[in-house]
Amino acid sequence: MPLLMKLEGTNLRRRLLINSLLVFALFSPPGIRGLSSGTCLPESSAVVSPEDAYEVSLYTIPRQVYKENDGVDKPGPMESWVFNVLVKEKANLPLEPQSATIEFYAGRNLIKTVQFSAAALNAVRGVSFKSTTSSEFSAKSFSAQEESFDLRHRFSEPAALQIDRLVYTLKLTTPRGKQIEKTLAIPVSNYAQKTKLIFPLKGPFTVLNGHVADQGHQEWSQHFAYDIAGLGPHLELVKTDGETSGDWYGWGREILAPAGGAVIYSRNDVPDNSRPGVFDIDLLKKLPEPVWAIGGNCVVIDHGNGEFSFLAHMQKGSVLVKTGDRVKQGQAIGLLGSSGRSQAPHLHYHLMAGSILFRSDGLPSRFENLEIEVPKRGLYLEAK
Repeated sequence: MPLLMKLEGTNLRRRLLINSLLVFALFSPPGIRGLSSGTCLPESSAVVSPEDAYEVSLYTIPRQVYKENDGVDKPGPMESWVFNVLVKEKANLPLEPQSATIEFYAGRNLIKTVQFSAAALNAVRGVSFKSTTSSEFSAKSFSAQEESFDLRHRFSEPAALQIDRLVYTLKLTTPRGKQIEKTLAIPVSNYAQKTKLIFPLKGPFTVLNGHVADQGHQEWSQHFAYDIAGLGPHLELVKTDGETSGDWYGWGREILAPAGGAVIYSRNDVPDNSRPGVFDIDLLKKLPEPVWAIGGNCVVIDHGNGEFSFLAHMQKGSVLVKTGDRVKQGQAIGLLGSSGRSQAPHLHYHLMAGSILFRSDGLPSRFENLEIEVPKRGLYLEAK
């Protein structure tokens, strides 16, 4: 072959090689661009492995964890607290809990350490606060928290220990076996109530459904809520068989503002339920602001110090205040009823740390005009 033809062939091959490298550089992913004819790809690709892409964070619901004394008619030796640890993976990549270690502190003193296995964690695992697009119409749908899953915990410890902090260390595994460890400090405290409250109902009553620890309400903003039923002269719930709302002694009793403040939410349009044990979810969905319709005819009072009273399930047409009004302590604001998601005539009351139902921490509350300041479920009491 003549020398000229050999050179031309060599130049042609060189030009083709350069052109192919240019095309490769222009259309390759950003992580491997900029290669020259003298550059080789490393043995490990620059593309990020899915195992390296995990971004995990932990937080609690409620945001601030408060303790409650376990005593019924007077303070007892034990106190309890309840919280969920929410595990959030930024891209919702799959994770499994492997173990958890919880250290209990009083000041700088380590009181004890508790360990949970994978089986123990999966027994308290759920997805309790994530928004859903399903037809479910419940508090779970409305909390609107970002989570992969959550782990629910309840502890009861001697009050004398004065536990004020937990250190929560969670170990997780990815589908390929990579381990991820995250630690969260969780303050726990006794709540210092700012507002002086009176009980929002006069006369004899009982709490049908109480606080989160052992007495009922599990939803986030209702952790320290009360479902209150009025009682008759001999502490009866009903006059006859209780088949109609009017048979219940509390029906129509005045509801009072537990403290002064500004009304920031009020509604008066939710129909009374037809009879005890029946409520129409489909009807509530069709009403304006259906999330709030769960509370029926209800009022939220801003006490001006980061505390908000929520009073719910009043009779349709009975609410005497509207948004923007200012109320005084003891002022009548409506009549006890059974509207919204209510099984029987009662008043739902809770104090919360924000103005938005289902998205605000519930707060412990005590009442100055009761013999037992924190009424527990099943006690027969009277508000003067």
